[in-house]
Amino acid sequence: HFRQSNVHDFAWFADKNWLVQKGELILQGRTDPITLWSFYLPKNAELWRNSIEYLHDSGYWFSKYYGDYPYNHITAVDGDLSAGGGMEYPNITVIASMPSKDLLEMVIMHEVGHNWFYGIIGSNERYYTWMDEGLNDYSNIRYWQDKYGDANERFVLIPLIQDKIGIAKSLKYSWFNYIQYASSAKSEKVQPLNLKADEYTPANYGLNYSKTGVFTRFLHHYLGEDKMDDIMQEYFQEWKYKHPAPEDFRSVFEKNTNKDLTWYFNGALKTTEYIDYSIRKKSGRYIVTNRGTMNSPVEVVFYGKDKKEIERIWIEGVDVERDIKAPEGVRYAIIDPDEHMPDVKRENNSTRSNVRLHWVWDQPTYYDHDINFTPWFNTNYYNGLTPGLLFYKGVAPGYSGVTAFEPMWDLNNKKIVGKISKSFNFEENLFNESSLRFNGMRLHGNTGGRITYNGRITNNSTHDFTALASHSALESSALDSNLYSEGDYTTSLLQYSFSKNTKGIIDDISFKSGIMFGKNFSKSWIEGKTKIKPHKHINFQIRGWVGDFYNDNEIPKQYRTYLSGGIDPMFSSYIYDRTGRSSFAIIQNQYIQKGPALRGLVKDGGSFASTTSMAWGINLDLKTRFLPNIFYDIAGGDDYSTYSAAGIILGPFIIPLYQSWEELDQRAKDVKWISDRLRLQFNFNLASLLQ
Repeated sequence: HFRQSNVHDFAWFADKNWLVQKGELILQGRTDPITLWSFYLPKNAELWRNSIEYLHDSGYWFSKYYGDYPYNHITAVDGDLSAGGGMEYPNITVIASMPSKDLLEMVIMHEVGHNWFYGIIGSNERYYTWMDEGLNDYSNIRYWQDKYGDANERFVLIPLIQDKIGIAKSLKYSWFNYIQYASSAKSEKVQPLNLKADEYTPANYGLNYSKTGVFTRFLHHYLGEDKMDDIMQEYFQEWKYKHPAPEDFRSVFEKNTNKDLTWYFNGALKTTEYIDYSIRKKSGRYIVTNRGTMNSPVEVVFYGKDKKEIERIWIEGVDVERDIKAPEGVRYAIIDPDEHMPDVKRENNSTRSNVRLHWVWDQPTYYDHDINFTPWFNTNYYNGLTPGLLFYKGVAPGYSGVTAFEPMWDLNNKKIVGKISKSFNFEENLFNESSLRFNGMRLHGNTGGRITYNGRITNNSTHDFTALASHSALESSALDSNLYSEGDYTTSLLQYSFSKNTKGIIDDISFKSGIMFGKNFSKSWIEGKTKIKPHKHINFQIRGWVGDFYNDNEIPKQYRTYLSGGIDPMFSSYIYDRTGRSSFAIIQNQYIQKGPALRGLVKDGGSFASTTSMAWGINLDLKTRFLPNIFYDIAGGDDYSTYSAAGIILGPFIIPLYQSWEELDQRAKDVKWISDRLRLQFNFNLASLLQ
């Protein structure tokens, strides 16, 4: 018989193929040992080799933090599941498939830890999710720091990448939790922690884990380990088996400390306020500024010669900014150098910065110049293969922008080519979020750059406002003279776009309108898109576009409207061949959905059909679960009659089956008819991740 008292749930598992390990945990406060069991499949034997250690250490550390484990066994079973990490039950947990030993230990630790909050204390996860998942996540961070402090909390997700290749080799478990919170902390759609479980969006539910975890870890650092232990152990003893509410948790803290913890209990747990402090040195003074929306305590550490720590101080009540008198011998100061505080922008947390180089990527300090580098290349028909390096800073949550530099060697033309970019993300102003980007390039026969400002307003829909200025110096030898005019060109662009997810039969609606100005011309356009889903396996996509020119004197070829797609005049997309000399040439073979966007290729004499007058196009797509995507396009304008094309799309391949402008055979008659008209659509550019 299996019997256990003081539990509110149970589970039972069996598998005749399991291998079994047995161990025991001895706690000082108990006279009898706790039996440890792990059951796992033979194929996972190597991964689970240390599973008894993970069970032992989880039981040991959680008992030390809160109070002794009261039951007679702790068990983990290998469920070999593909969904989720694991599932907790009193005394036993089932674990999913894991790619690394660290992840297996993390999940076992987390699920075993639920015994204290979900199990013994009996927190109501449906009503107060953070009281179980969040306090457990805080305990997980503490476990990893205590057990692996000598290894600097190193956390291995993918052994091959981190151990063998050396990418992300210094990743910490606590940072892994921090980025899960920081990546959405300032989002307009973020939700507070005082909601019921079923009131969260899928994107926000995880904040019950990460946000509670990192803020409680910061609270622990602020109060000190001894005080935090006293409070949490009293909470455990007072409320075990009693199902406490948030106010019960708070009352234990208020009984044991006189410190003002409003920032934690109201700010972190009931609002979407966030922490962002900065420090700067001015005329020998150190000034701490509160750039966030939460007024939490902040720790400042002063350093002298040879990075020697001189003094640590806590500052409270910084509404706007505070001058700090530094001790003698100070050379620089850092806010929260041990990274306990969940500051959403750590770049401004130090008065000095060092340069640190990382192979491909590693966990950043933020306030240092953490420069990642990796082998890099570009390839296109004119330059050929261009091997080089990519240097970049940013990308990870916690940065306010990205810097990237791509120096490369043009093997075809024996010269240096490359790209450079710098972006800045701004706090709320007129927009909910905005950015300023600078891009420069010498590639594809273009030496030029552009400056882009984008502002976004989000509520029930998304509104984007874009202003762009671009300059290009084009080389005739590198470009198809039928599509691009040689010379220097400066243009500016103003654009507005709107999008809304309606979550009904009409699933998505978007609208875009823009106007471009050049030296001797201007043009404007309107584009609309929608998606109709009458069935979960069927959707229709509809796109409409219309545009016209004004002051149309001497319009360069690259700015004309082409009936059969765009040619990327601002060099912002990946185009393999702009020379027109290969079988992957732009517009002839590579298709970009711009302008009227016929997916069949229309020619006017020996040139691609284009216009400097009004033109329009409609693109219809039918997507079903088991059949190829079917398309039908129609387009026309002042200079052309109405053309239409139909066909299917298989992956990147556009396969026309009907083209109305054909003089002889409008419908596909054989494989050669199709192959002569086959086009590709792709826009693959890794560097766009660094924009």
